[in-house]
Amino acid sequence: MARQNGRHVQITDFYPTKGMFRPGETVELRLELAGPEQKVVQGTAHLRLSHLMEPVAELEQPFVLTGGERAGITFAWTAPQARLQGYGADLTLFDTAGQVLATTSTAFDVGVHWTLAPRYGFLCDFSPDRAGIDETLRRMSRYHINGIQFYDWQYRHDHLLPPQATFIDPLGRQLSLATTRALIEAAHRQGMAAMPYTAVYAASPSFFHSHRDWALFDGGGNPCLFGDDFLYIMNPTPDSPWTGHLLRQFERVLREMDFDGIHLDQYGEPRSGFDAAGDPVDLAQVLPAFINRVKDVATSVKPDAAVVFNAVKSWPPEAVAGAHQDFVYIEVWPPCTTYRDLRDVVLEAKQLSGGKPVVVAAYISPAGNLHGVLLADAILFAHGAAHIELGEGDGMLADPYFPKFEVMPPQVAQAVRSYYDFAVRYENLLLESADNTSEIAQRFCLEGVAAGLEQSFGTVWVIGQQKPGYQVIHLINLLGLTDGEWACPKPAPTSRRGLLARYETATRVERVCLASPDYDGGRWAELPFTQQGNVLRFVVPELHVWDMLILSEQ
Repeated sequence: MARQNGRHVQITDFYPTKGMFRPGETVELRLELAGPEQKVVQGTAHLRLSHLMEPVAELEQPFVLTGGERAGITFAWTAPQARLQGYGADLTLFDTAGQVLATTSTAFDVGVHWTLAPRYGFLCDFSPDRAGIDETLRRMSRYHINGIQFYDWQYRHDHLLPPQATFIDPLGRQLSLATTRALIEAAHRQGMAAMPYTAVYAASPSFFHSHRDWALFDGGGNPCLFGDDFLYIMNPTPDSPWTGHLLRQFERVLREMDFDGIHLDQYGEPRSGFDAAGDPVDLAQVLPAFINRVKDVATSVKPDAAVVFNAVKSWPPEAVAGAHQDFVYIEVWPPCTTYRDLRDVVLEAKQLSGGKPVVVAAYISPAGNLHGVLLADAILFAHGAAHIELGEGDGMLADPYFPKFEVMPPQVAQAVRSYYDFAVRYENLLLESADNTSEIAQRFCLEGVAAGLEQSFGTVWVIGQQKPGYQVIHLINLLGLTDGEWACPKPAPTSRRGLLARYETATRVERVCLASPDYDGGRWAELPFTQQGNVLRFVVPELHVWDMLILSEQ
């Protein structure tokens, strides 16, 4: 939410009441207001809904604020029958004389299934005395989170459900199945899917010693381990006893809990081994078949169940990209350390999977690092990927062990919320456009500023995409940066104003629009332009971190 408040009234918040809405559902947008002390303010709240650059509805409601009181207004609108559609919601408060008091914006989307545009968040506190469950999920919904990974909720990796409602997990934490159930219910009320964390081949020491012949071994005949006698790696070959056992665990979880699918983790190593008989096991060949079996079991219990697999270090990309997972999930590790590496990971995943949505797990500390967070999100969002980073209210993942998350400082939280508004509002451009940077970037230039198709410091990174009827040009500001390591803190890029742009295109352009999550609530603005022959010229008013240029074709 972005807002501009006048001296007579304050907009304290404006947000959709769910992370995602279903076709035909009533969309609710909640406006929260505060008036000045010892003064009565009244007027009209005017709401304009748009899809991309086209208006779709206008709604109005009166308001009266007396003596500093707070008030709330809920706007209701029936969602259309759309497979996936993002909307902008721009609100203006007028007084009785028609003068503007304040403005604000948010976004929402409508989709038949959350995995079409996954905005994956996390929960990791399942303690018996947990409080504030509904408020936690409400805060997450304001970032439009529509799917949640329930991280380390389980009793054991090999026996997911506990023998009693309150139990001790392998790390000594006291957890509660009642808390997990309450979190699932709260997530569903906020329009979010609940996905239980599981691991494809991890077992406790006691389970391994009782089922040694189910395990995976190295070339020396030693069992493969994760950690120092913490977990043992079992053999996930599709017809192995371990796989049969784990599939029965998944089926039981989906029948007894109201989860919405299965999240599958792996550790990146080992990539091969031997079964108890000494026969080789190539996990790059085994894992796709394992994923497919999980999908079959999950959908036999819940037909719309999702299955997600963590391709740690983007491995094994060719093998699992085409498996029956609903979107590609990649946890990046060295040598994927630069912004260019993030781009390459996303584009490769999209190509290998036939265009499935991509979610990237890249852990970044928000502490003193506003622009490091925003640059990573801008690069991922501009390439049509999502970033699993938000959860537990206003938490951000700064470590692969999710309970080590950090709470975002207010400035970071506000800016990140604007970026998620922007990603939802323009998702039909961001997710549905094909990358064409190699051609578009070579035909685009900014007068007096180096701009190009590759990440290079002291330049503006140009990303080009195409969708029927549109050409989209993203400008990522790297001016003033001295490195491209996405995990390192970043200063504010050097802002520029009044940039003269030149773009060569043989297509006749009907209009040029600019939108940015960095200002004006993400609203688009039409730019004056000239087109002489194949040369298009216009001025980019300002560039802070990320601008998106939208060229509508005739």
